[in-house]
Amino acid sequence: MNYLCLFSEILIALTGLFSITQYFHMLQQNSYYNSRYCKWLFETGYKKIILNLVSLVILTVLFVFKLFIITIILSMI
Repeated sequence: MNYLCLFSEILIALTGLFSITQYFHMLQQNSYYNSRYCKWLFETGYKKIILNLVSLVILTVLFVFKLFIITIILSMI
């Protein structure tokens, strides 16, 4: 069971890492100007941010309630 726990923790971390990489890339493309980055977020990315946050919250809640198999399946999807 410890291996399932560790595997689901790694998948949750990787899901969060891959979802945030695009935002860091766009921050760099906007020359680290907050005004330009915020404009880009509100024009294109706010729906995606909300979806990513909701999915990470769901995965974390499943992990907390020890539903490792469901967490692993949803992380892979």
